[in-house]
Amino acid sequence: ITRIPTLPLVGQQYVSRRGKTFGTSTQTSEPINNYTVLDSLTPGISARWTFFNLSRGAKINSSTESAKAEELLFNLSVRDLVLDIHRDYYKLYSIRQYLNDLEKDYSNNLEQLIESENKYAINPSLKNLNAVQQNKSTLYTQLQELIQQHIALIEAATKLSSNMGLPLGSLARPASNFQLRPLGSWPLELMPTIEHALNHREEIKIATTRAKSSSYLATSLKYSYIPKLSLYGYAGYTSQSGINGAKDTTKNNGDYLYGPEANIGLKINWNFDGTVAAAKAKSLDYQSKKFLAEAQSHRDRIEAQAATAFAKYTTAKMSLETTSAALSNALDARQTNMQLYKQNQVSASSYSTAASAVAVASRRYNKAIFVYNNSISELYRYTAIWPSGISKTLDDAVLVMKSN
Repeated sequence: ITRIPTLPLVGQQYVSRRGKTFGTSTQTSEPINNYTVLDSLTPGISARWTFFNLSRGAKINSSTESAKAEELLFNLSVRDLVLDIHRDYYKLYSIRQYLNDLEKDYSNNLEQLIESENKYAINPSLKNLNAVQQNKSTLYTQLQELIQQHIALIEAATKLSSNMGLPLGSLARPASNFQLRPLGSWPLELMPTIEHALNHREEIKIATTRAKSSSYLATSLKYSYIPKLSLYGYAGYTSQSGINGAKDTTKNNGDYLYGPEANIGLKINWNFDGTVAAAKAKSLDYQSKKFLAEAQSHRDRIEAQAATAFAKYTTAKMSLETTSAALSNALDARQTNMQLYKQNQVSASSYSTAASAVAVASRRYNKAIFVYNNSISELYRYTAIWPSGISKTLDDAVLVMKSN
């Protein structure tokens, strides 16, 4: 019998059979010819429901924990990016403020140079010549500092633009009405800061979720040795027509068969793999313990990190007050020296020293503001608290990531 298959259909089977058989009769010496030409159409559907499978639930739990770890990794990368942008932003503004202060100092020192040159023109003595040279030396030093700070400003703007994802060739720059100032304060004390960091940092959560995922997967492999129970069912319909065992192929010898059929039963599936799954489960158990050890290591590091960030914030706050007072005093001292120089009561060296002290105090004050603002940003980062306006944006980004 030759079987001629047709194109398969979903839930349906169609087979056409054609053939010919020959036999010998015991009554006569003539051969008997039997013809079989059958066309069969058998649509059907089968279903199986495994209602007892302990490994399935553990696999689902493992996949769920793994998905949580991926989302936490996304949050972790965003927190690092936010901290980098804050640092670059504060650094850019700090340099810009320092440049403004340098330009003001340069203008004041230029006025002083003009004053000393006028004195030298009236009285070309060595003392007045020394005053001119001292003032020029101060201006040359400031010009070199201005050039270096402009280079630093371009570098800071380039880095900030890169972290912000601006188009190639674009540079971020402060607004025309910017003002560098200390931003806010930290609301928590030391111990609440550390506790919040330990309870919310993604590094700890990632390690623990990975440990859970590995543990669930190990449990799934162990459960794979337990038999699985399934309900099985089949329903179909058979329609067959043609010639079956006839002497000739005339229409009078046609035959047909039709009718439904169905069955239902319980299926037991019990797999053995020579303890391969058991070995993999043991390996995953060790991996779970490794992730738990990593989580403990992260706890120790994060505790020290949060405490250090809080200490930096505390000292930065004190430094902000002292450098502000030092700058105010240096500005007053320079103004006093300028007046005394005009009255010929101090030398040019005294004024140059006072002018240099202003530049140093200005640089230290701007650095203190940067360190203070940066310490607050680090506290937000290291305690896993989102700065204002970040959390809602992040939630929207996570939703977009999940939908894609």
